[in-house]
Amino acid sequence: MKLKPDQVIEVEWEDIFSTCSWHTKALASNFPIPKCKCVGYFLNQDKKCLRLSHTIQVGRFSDRDVTAIPQGCITKIRKL
Repeated sequence: MKLKPDQVIEVEWEDIFSTCSWHTKALASNFPIPKCKCVGYFLNQDKKCLRLSHTIQVGRFSDRDVTAIPQGCITKIRKL
């Protein structure tokens, strides 16, 4: 999918789950993988990850936050 810089997108991905509490083997063997979703401004992507910003400063500055999602975790990208 061809994405343009600062295009608003929704990304769905599967995340890592970890817990530090004790569980039986049967219970630990059945923990689900969390499914996540975020919306942001497309920054760029390469073979390793997709980067997007949730907040961009306006006015004099153009600083932004960034979220980098590994390509192997992404299940769906939708243009908004």
